[in-house]
Amino acid sequence: MGEARQHSRNKCYSFCLLMEQDGETFEGLMSDISLGGALVKVHGKPHLHVGDMFDMMMADKSTTFPVKRAAKVVRFGCDGMGVKFLTDLHHLSS
Repeated sequence: MGEARQHSRNKCYSFCLLMEQDGETFEGLMSDISLGGALVKVHGKPHLHVGDMFDMMMADKSTTFPVKRAAKVVRFGCDGMGVKFLTDLHHLSS
């Protein structure tokens, strides 16, 4: 089975926060990212399942300017949780 990726991935090791719909927040570590999604290792035990939506906070150049993206869980594996971003980055370039 081939990969269905639309964007190239870039290795990164950046902390992020995952906020579930009920407001519970978990720390994570992104190990790669693309325009379409990311691979995240989550600290703790989130109540997320494949198909669940959540908000993901990432820092852009400074912890004083976090980027918040809506995301959806697309898979779980031994390498982490695959997430798909549901919003684009167009508003960040202005």
